[in-house]
Amino acid sequence: MVIFAAAIIIVPLFAVRRDDASTSLRKRVVWMALAGTTLLPLAALGIYSLLGSPSLLAGPPEVASSASAAPHQGARQLSPADPASDLGAATARLEAKLAQNPNDAAGWRLLAQSYAFAGRTAEADAANARAAQVDAGEPVSAPVVVAATPDAAAASTDDGSLESLRERVKKNPRDTQALAMLAESLRRKREFAEALTIFAKLADAGAMNADLWADYADARGASLGGLDATSAGYVAQALKLDPKHTKALWLLGSWQTEQKDFRGALATWQRLAALMPAESSDAKIIASNMAEARAALGNTGSSPQLLQAASAAFAAAPTAASGVSLRGSVTLDARWKDRVAPGSTLFVFAKAVGQPGPPLAVLRVKTNTWPLSFVLDDSLAMMPNRKLSDFQNVIVEARISRAGTADPKPGDLRGVSAAMNPRGAAPLRLVIIEEIGG
Repeated sequence: MVIFAAAIIIVPLFAVRRDDASTSLRKRVVWMALAGTTLLPLAALGIYSLLGSPSLLAGPPEVASSASAAPHQGARQLSPADPASDLGAATARLEAKLAQNPNDAAGWRLLAQSYAFAGRTAEADAANARAAQVDAGEPVSAPVVVAATPDAAAASTDDGSLESLRERVKKNPRDTQALAMLAESLRRKREFAEALTIFAKLADAGAMNADLWADYADARGASLGGLDATSAGYVAQALKLDPKHTKALWLLGSWQTEQKDFRGALATWQRLAALMPAESSDAKIIASNMAEARAALGNTGSSPQLLQAASAAFAAAPTAASGVSLRGSVTLDARWKDRVAPGSTLFVFAKAVGQPGPPLAVLRVKTNTWPLSFVLDDSLAMMPNRKLSDFQNVIVEARISRAGTADPKPGDLRGVSAAMNPRGAAPLRLVIIEEIGG
């Protein structure tokens, strides 16, 4: 573009006919041409260095597709010694630009590539979703905020970038962009006390968006072991700004269920179901939650019968295209029957043996009857490039969560299978017999 612009200016200068021009005029033309050829590119580079992002010219290296890449071994950490460590700074600048202009679809796609290279798969998916929203003409909030698993989230922000954000906030306590990034980084690192303090500062400054309000509620709930009325107030603020905010709706449905507001919970789950792909793992969990709410309201029969039917529906659901699945049933040891209340939260998940990272497949249901049938397959994967069919040595764990959260806590009850290859494995029979100690 610079060469083309220079040509438009310079070429006409040589149109001066020799017959009509004096020697001095021809010399001035030559000097003007040389000056334009030299100064115009320098001016363009100077302007770009001030207004552009030169560090993004290289872009993140191409990310291998999930079909050809080796099994995911956890998110990659970018340390200060890593040659790619400047990607974190470039990503932060791009996040800041998108916070100012969230309707830049190309910017969201570039941010998604940066997240993917850093191993932040969930955030890459969220950025691509926002690009699609912009293309569809829908309103978009910024910055990208998603719920990350503890293992992947801890790797998504290294200590160096966290300290640099702290220094940036220390120098300018009113820098709301730095405050927001620091709050999110701390939340992902599970440093909830400091994160909550910063979220509160953002709220006092009126700098919160729907994503930040939802994560404020999530961080408070995680620090307390469950949502409370204050957390629910934060969720309400998020939905006031964005009525279709999926994380806020999920938190609201969970809170309403805990408060036994089953009519409100059913309405919330229905709103959330309308926003989810019909065949996604989230849609299956939401369907189970809707069944639980209807059962509690007495609309379709007794609660045990309905939940048993919902469990059977999970077990009968078609497996993912890979054909790899684990089926079985979960029973409760007799000594725990008086301790497990009806409607307790049960997680059933598959994990890779000897390898870090989030579970390969997760199922969350409410239980009132035993045994409970289940099926785990690639449709229940937490990450698209880390699926059950990618591994040959896995275990299956069933855990009753007292707090209703996926993180194991003292007092939870569980049963664990032996290691197995998910391809062609026989139906499992898990027995919940163990209590997690303090």
